[in-house]
Amino acid sequence: MRTKNILNLMGGLLLVTLVGCGGGGGSAGTPSGGAPAAVVAAPLFTSAPDVLTLGVGASQDFNIVGGVAPYTAVSNNAAIGISIVKDSRLTIGGVSSGTSEITIRDSLGASVKINLIVSDGIGRVLFTTSASDIVVGPGNSNAQTYTVGGGAAPYTASSSNATVVSVSLVGDSLKVTGLTAGLANVVILDKLGARLTIAVTVPTVSNLALFTTAPPAITVAIGSAPGYSVGGGAGPYTATSNNTSVVTVSLVGSNLTISGVAAGSANIIVRDSTGALITVAVTVPAAGTLALFTMAPPAVTIAIGAMPAYSVGGGTGPYSSTSNNAGVATTSLVGSNLTITGVAVGSAIISVRDNAGTVVNISVTIGTTPIGVTPNNATGIIADRLVATITGGTAPFRASVGNFDVASASVSNVNQLDITLKQVGTTVVTVLDANNQSIPYTLTVNAATPGIRLSPNPLTVSELDTQPISLTVFGAATGAVNVFSSDTSKLVATVSGQTVTLNTGISGNRCVDADLPVTITVVDSTRASGSAVVTIKNSVVSTPACP
Repeated sequence: MRTKNILNLMGGLLLVTLVGCGGGGGSAGTPSGGAPAAVVAAPLFTSAPDVLTLGVGASQDFNIVGGVAPYTAVSNNAAIGISIVKDSRLTIGGVSSGTSEITIRDSLGASVKINLIVSDGIGRVLFTTSASDIVVGPGNSNAQTYTVGGGAAPYTASSSNATVVSVSLVGDSLKVTGLTAGLANVVILDKLGARLTIAVTVPTVSNLALFTTAPPAITVAIGSAPGYSVGGGAGPYTATSNNTSVVTVSLVGSNLTISGVAAGSANIIVRDSTGALITVAVTVPAAGTLALFTMAPPAVTIAIGAMPAYSVGGGTGPYSSTSNNAGVATTSLVGSNLTITGVAVGSAIISVRDNAGTVVNISVTIGTTPIGVTPNNATGIIADRLVATITGGTAPFRASVGNFDVASASVSNVNQLDITLKQVGTTVVTVLDANNQSIPYTLTVNAATPGIRLSPNPLTVSELDTQPISLTVFGAATGAVNVFSSDTSKLVATVSGQTVTLNTGISGNRCVDADLPVTITVVDSTRASGSAVVTIKNSVVSTPACP
């Protein structure tokens, strides 16, 4: 049986309370004789603040998101405040001065609460339902509406930077619209001069839709914590797990980490500042269901000083790793990230163990002619073509790309690595020689930005590398281009056309005591400038070239 009570309250507002009762011997909403279907949904939340202040007779609309519809909303004091739900639209109204608690529930019983304060405006301080610091996406579709009350009407509102934020205030309804990326303050005044300030950030919105490098459905072992990137949309980004007993998540900047806690399933919801979202379905198998594995091949050949990294998963975390010959190769394992370091010519066995004692062995050979790539770490823009030089090793060389959607790579002219950047993301290009020695080249691809720039940027080279480094100038005006190095003792720069070439500086070597960033700056005929940062990395192994 379902009953509907409608109370005609002030201001034309209605209080609708829906009470559902099960029938036929079963519980409400569940057919007799059968178990309810499992439902996996995003966490229930609303666009309303945790504490909402309204004037008497005023009302405000909000959205209900997540959970499983249908939704209900109930006030614990209908004489103070009321709530109405229609589909996913929540309306909250003030009836008389006082406080009340509004509880929103979905069909599974999940709930959120809103503390409502209703003010008659007499002797009350000026207030707004907006937070003091908000993020508003650019465009009318992302405009946000709030209520102003208290103080002494009428009210006025202004923007400190009308090119970034526009604002309108009609009666007690405040509308804030982002125009372009930047910062502005919205100032609200009542007729007596009482003042409120709202700090507004309008983020830069990518031409790309919100994305993550995590696939739509992944399997994560207990104790493992794979990492992914988030981009596109409008930052800042947030990430939540709808089942933290199974999976936890952290998102720092654009770096997303998903951690397996216990067997089960959960959804990770990634959102940008405009409300766009992506859901990643995560399955955590029971311990031992997924065998211990590593992304390293069973046998690898690396150079002295090389530090290739691989992922570890499956089995039962936490994991550990050991070397049977630390004089030849050492290892470290942090979380699920395994690093092998070549120390001296020879061979060693790297053993990876899980908490249950399962072991995976990797045979490591340290080559007599180390293979290298200069540079070995770079960031570029979609459609850029990057060139690196392969050193050492034994020809012929070949290249393998971890994610073909992000970049493609090939080897030309015996030892030239050619890379074309295809879409935003990160990947690793692995260069191998005839003896299967390998070295990673880490790539990050970003969306294009206007103006003069250098590509790749940033990039990393070893202090032991002596090969010339090539950078390409994009977006320069017609005319001469000048180039400068912030540290000519280590790197000197020359430019020909759109190509900047970096050679070893006047000191005669690139040896450093610690990682050293060198800034390369180009200036075009209009005096516009762009720069790239080349980090010279200190080698962990002493050599005659750099003791």
